[in-house]
Amino acid sequence: MAFIPTPKYDKDKKRMAKMLSKQYKQMLDYLILQLQFNPDDPRVIREAQIMRQINYWLKELDQALYKEIEKLIKKSFQDGQAYHLLSVKEAKNWEEAVSSATFNKLQRARIEAIVADTHEDILQATNNTSSAIKSVVRQTVSKVAQYHSLNNGNYKDMQKDLLKQLSKQGLSKTIVKDGFVGITDKAGRKWDLATYSKMVVTTKTNQAFIEGVAHESEETGFDLAVISDHGAEDACKNWEGLVISLTGKTKGYITYKQAKATNEIFHPNCEHGVHSIRSLDMLPADEIAQHRRKMAQIGNVDSRKYVRKKKRKAG
Repeated sequence: MAFIPTPKYDKDKKRMAKMLSKQYKQMLDYLILQLQFNPDDPRVIREAQIMRQINYWLKELDQALYKEIEKLIKKSFQDGQAYHLLSVKEAKNWEEAVSSATFNKLQRARIEAIVADTHEDILQATNNTSSAIKSVVRQTVSKVAQYHSLNNGNYKDMQKDLLKQLSKQGLSKTIVKDGFVGITDKAGRKWDLATYSKMVVTTKTNQAFIEGVAHESEETGFDLAVISDHGAEDACKNWEGLVISLTGKTKGYITYKQAKATNEIFHPNCEHGVHSIRSLDMLPADEIAQHRRKMAQIGNVDSRKYVRKKKRKAG
């Protein structure tokens, strides 16, 4: 069955990426200018002054991102509402779907909650970036002091190594690797602010879209939806083509909430969406068969979670 393609918001994401890239370059150039060391022309590194400027730019960036995020989350939620109406044939075209979508206190509250949650994630990464840059500045001050303390001729090689680290190229490498750290995940991987922000925006935009679909499904009474299929190679592939209940009102189906809780689908950075249907029998026979196959493979999601927890504990 041919489904209507879901919006991707590529232009919005590119605009945010450009904003982050511009601010990164500004901070990098400034830090190198302030920290680059010349033994023939020594100067004092003014840590407080440097961090005031960096924090000003980070705050400026945070405020700009908040405005962009607020607009994008609201747009994606409302697009989800319209997409549902179009999918279940409650609207003839996109324009009619957009104008027919309900928008009340409940929807506004949910949008505000997603925006606040997204902004909190970005703010945490911004704060972490500030702390990481501060650490790089302090390490640089320490290296300069160490260089000056190595006056004995026996330490020429050590001085040479320090000069390399304090050069424009050395500082650039250090700042990018250790200064622009937004988040360190549970696996110990470092995500710079730009990469992390992109992931958060992708995740929350997708969440807002699906929640828009779910909220409108409550208004129309059509609760079932098919999880999109685009040839995933991770655990998402187990869920592609499965029919779920968006709100939990239709018995016998895994709910969106249960599926999301497994973290195998609708996880951070996941771009899988849903397509609303009026009923299971509106799908072709092969897609109904695929759904039933997936249901048999997945089993009870609550017990699957229990088995995974039990195995981890036993291990």
